[in-house]
Parts: sequence; C-alpha cells; structure tokens
Amino acid sequence: MFRAICFAIACACLPITGIAQTERSASAPPAYQSLRYEEDWTYLSDKTKRSDTFDSLKYIPLNSRGWFLSMGGEARIRYEFFSQFNFGAGPQDDNGYLLQRYLLHAETHFGKHSRFFFQLQSGIENGRSGGPRPTDEDRLDIHQAFADWKFGSEGRSITVRVGRHEMEFGSGRLISAGEGLNVRRSFDGVRLIYQDRKWLINGQADKLVSIKPGIFDDARDRAQTFWGVGATRSNSKIGGGHQFAYIGLDRKIARFDRGIGREVRHSFIARTYGGAKQVDYNFDAILQWGTFRGATKTDAIRAWAVASDTGYTLKEILFKPRIALRADATSGDQNPGGGHLGTFNPLFPGTSYSDTIGLLGPSNTLALDPYVRLAVNNRMSFTSGLAFFWRNSRRDGIYGINIAPLRTGQLSLARDIGSLYSARLDWRINRHWSYLLTYSYFNAGRFLKETPPGRDVNYVTSWAVFKF
Repeated sequence: MFRAICFAIACACLPITGIAQTERSASAPPAYQSLRYEEDWTYLSDKTKRSDTFDSLKYIPLNSRGWFLSMGGEARIRYEFFSQFNFGAGPQDDNGYLLQRYLLHAETHFGKHSRFFFQLQSGIENGRSGGPRPTDEDRLDIHQAFADWKFGSEGRSITVRVGRHEMEFGSGRLISAGEGLNVRRSFDGVRLIYQDRKWLINGQADKLVSIKPGIFDDARDRAQTFWGVGATRSNSKIGGGHQFAYIGLDRKIARFDRGIGREVRHSFIARTYGGAKQVDYNFDAILQWGTFRGATKTDAIRAWAVASDTGYTLKEILFKPRIALRADATSGDQNPGGGHLGTFNPLFPGTSYSDTIGLLGPSNTLALDPYVRLAVNNRMSFTSGLAFFWRNSRRDGIYGINIAPLRTGQLSLARDIGSLYSARLDWRINRHWSYLLTYSYFNAGRFLKETPPGRDVNYVTSWAVFKF
C-alpha cells in the first residue's frame, strides 16, 4: 500500500508539476539533494515565495516559535537486464526484471537548533531469475531516524547527530549512500559536525545497517563497526576544495582470495577537487594499514589506491563536449600464502568504479576510462566511454563492489580482465521528474576466459524517478 500510494502521487502529479514549473517565478527553488536531510526549506515560511505544487508540504508551521514540519519522498521504477550476468556464472535471466524503490520522509524542526528526521524505505524486486540480490529487496523498513542538536551560530556551529542516517564522503570512494543500488545504505551511530565558512569537520562512530527483505526487520550489523574523522576545506578560487579523512573498520568476517578472517583496517584519504575556466579535476589518494587475523596467523595490511577524473569542456562549440579521462589504480595481494595482505578494501562504496553496471569492485585493479559527455541542452546530457580493466597483482583475484571475491587469482597469470563500453542518457524532465537510460557491453578479457565462465556481458537499465 505504501508503494502504491507513492507511485500514484507521482503519476497523478506529472502534468501538474509541469504547469507549476512553467508558471513559477524567475527565482528557481533549490534542487532536491541526494541526501534529503540536507535540504533547507525555511525560506517557504514566506508564503509569497511558494511557487511549486508541493511547497505547502515543505513548510507546515506548527506554532509561532519557528517549529515546522517538512515532508518529501521519491518513487523510482527501474528495469534492468543482463545477458550473461557475472560473466555467465550462476542463474541467468532472459527477459530482465523490475526494481522499485520508494522513500517517504518527514522532518520536524523545533526552532533553529534541533530537529528530528524520519524516513521509510521500500525496495522491491520482481521477476529476477535466482531471486533478489542482497541490495535489491527490503519490503518496508525505517531507513533513517535521527535527531540533531545544533549549537552556535550560522557562521560557526557544532551539530550532534544520534540515530540512523545516510552518509557520503567526498567522491564516494569509501563511504556512499549507494544511489545506484535499489536499496540505499544507512548507518546507526553518533556523529559530530563542526562547520564554519570554510571548514566542515565530521567525526563519527557507526555500524552498518544490515538489510533484511522483510518488514521492519533491519538491524545494525554487529559484525561491522567503523569510526573516523574527516575535514573539508572549501576554496572558492579553484571552485572546489581539499579533503582529508581517517576511517577505521573492524570486520569480524572478511573474505579475500587468501581466505577468511577478522580484518581491522585503517584508511587515510586525501582528495583535492575543483576547476578553472574549461578544466576540472578530482584526485584521490588512499593508504590502508591494519591487521588480518586468519585461521592460523595474523598478517599486516598494506594497501593503497589512487584515482583521478580530469576533464576539459569545449564551451564554445555545439553540445559543449566535456572530454575526460578517469584513471584508477588499487592494490592487490602479492603473496596470498604469506606476508602482508595487499588487497585494497573500498569499505562502503557505490557503483561508480565500473559504472551503473557494477560488475567489478575496486580491489586489485588498474582502470583507464576515456569518455565524452555532451550537453544536449540544459536538461539533457549524453555520456559515452570505453573503459579498460586489468589486474594489478597476478597473484590476487577480482572482487565485487561489496569486496566479495568473484574469481580466484590462483588459476591464471593473465592481467587483462576486459573492456567496458557504455552509453548513458540523463534527462531532467523538470524539477520533479528525471529519466536515465544506460547500455553497457563488457568484452571479457583473457583472465576471465582462463577462469571460466568468461562470457561477454550485455546490460541495459532504464529508470524514471519522481521526487517531491
């Protein structure tokens, strides 16, 4: 019923929202955020600034002291098709399947210094051979429920957050809410946030929320705990900033090509991002250390990753093409029989490492991805690229986005994993509606063919999203 109501609202309001956007004032309302709790609707206390059909839901006054209620939601309907999923291993699906995700939230502000945010999530899979993957289905559950207490002024403040919440850091290489997944990711814990005009500093201790497919049965994963602190300094001169973070992770059951054991891993990340004139860039460097306690001995962890995404936009010609190169390198295990564990662990990433298809995780890989993005107009873009993947270490296997081993590295010395062609259309129809269409073709390389099955993969996904 929850899903049906959300989708009915979405369908019913399509023509209404189109009219609202046409007739609204020249001052555009703010865009909806990926992390919905980051939205600020206090300006709608002035009713003359309301221009959208749903503005009355964004600011519902509760008293004369500034208390108000804000509501919002999302419905995403997605079709996904793989030919030769997992390179031909396991159950296959000839017709594709349907994924649905529904989010509904309410946020109560008790003045300027405290609030409570509550969000329900429902994720449904229909028609997939072999049943839903772990991130495909969660019938109905509390996705976020946290309280914020803010101390200080708008220019300099400290916020204490307690409860279940989404989180993203930087470009999402270590911590992401997982927008590309059908069921988004959240964490249970405590977070401290310091903010002034140039600095944003976060400190937290959390447990991953374990997704279970039933109703109101999600619980914190007691086998995984992480903690850390991160700082971001904005720099208006480069249109970006610099980020530094330390993240600790304790996984009681960790699986790598060398075996199963307890992993206590520490990560340090440095990032710089920005742009000037026609050039933009994003660089990440990550170092990891710690211990891996196997069945018979304990080994040190020594791992690393570097990543870049640089682009040049030809602003003066048709479609304003952005010509870009994404390059990633992550360490792999050099000696699975002993010595230190060298496999990089991406912790809680999204699917960005191997595009929407999400076939490969960023462990023991070298990747080059030249691509071009065309701005068809200010609401539509087309992106096409050809990525190449190799194993960094011949002694380690390849992994999924959840750091689970996909293929052992002990049966082949080949480096070539394969190449991935992808084409993507993004269309922001209006403020509430958006559409995405992606086609990908993965050409299996020598390593996959020598550790069969190693079949080529075709992939199509298409989704429509409604937000209010």
